[in-house]
Amino acid sequence: MADILTARAFPVAALAISFFLSPARGAARVEVFYSLPTHSVSLHEPVVMIFNVRNGSSGIVTLELGQDRKEGFLLEVREPTGTTIQLPQLRHEGISTLGTVSIQPGQAFTEELLLNEWYNFREVGSYRVSARLASPISIEGAGNSLQDVSFSGELSIGARDPTRLREICDKLEKQTENATSVEGAQFPARSLSYVQDPVAVPYLARLLSDHTLTYDLAISGLERIGNDAAIEALLFELNDKYADIGIMARGALERMQERISNPNLKETVRRELAAKRG
Repeated sequence: MADILTARAFPVAALAISFFLSPARGAARVEVFYSLPTHSVSLHEPVVMIFNVRNGSSGIVTLELGQDRKEGFLLEVREPTGTTIQLPQLRHEGISTLGTVSIQPGQAFTEELLLNEWYNFREVGSYRVSARLASPISIEGAGNSLQDVSFSGELSIGARDPTRLREICDKLEKQTENATSVEGAQFPARSLSYVQDPVAVPYLARLLSDHTLTYDLAISGLERIGNDAAIEALLFELNDKYADIGIMARGALERMQERISNPNLKETVRRELAAKRG
């Protein structure tokens, strides 16, 4: 029986997408799904794409997804202006999650991809997101590896909605705080850290001061926002002795110094950092 690679719509609430290639009648299948939000996403809201593979074949399916199970995705964005940008693969130094995934016959694998890690959706309008795997999909016992079917779908970014952003931040903060492991807290905390909006500052500041499992992501989020409230939250943590929070807060403020527009706050940061160096 032949193994056939297909891609089709992913039936998940509020998500949809790709297309369907019909396999031969009775053939075993490996189905690849990509899905984007079907509703209009608020400006500054985290944008999540779902990647799912279902193994309907008789052999083990192996995916090479690269560092942190993200590096192996090749993404492209067509902006509202019509400009198309090929996004670089995600790579970083330090400890990472192994990217080889094995899917047993009859099983499935799902990965949530936070697109904001690749691209900053900073304008209202219609975007087209394209995605594919850099490496072929292999099936145990099959003669050849299968190339992932490319996906392309529309994404609508609407006007900034502070109420919706607060609701999202509240939900992500609770999910992070209620997580029982670092791994479980990673995705909601990372998503919250990419809400690049002043609304997110108090939520990130609480994750930091409460010494949650992902305080490092809270620091990164405050650094990205970079407004006065975010800077003050980082200043407050300079003397925090828990783990390396104080050191990381100092590093963030050092990188932010040149873009601080408030002269009084800029001087406060300069003075505090000088005192730490001394």
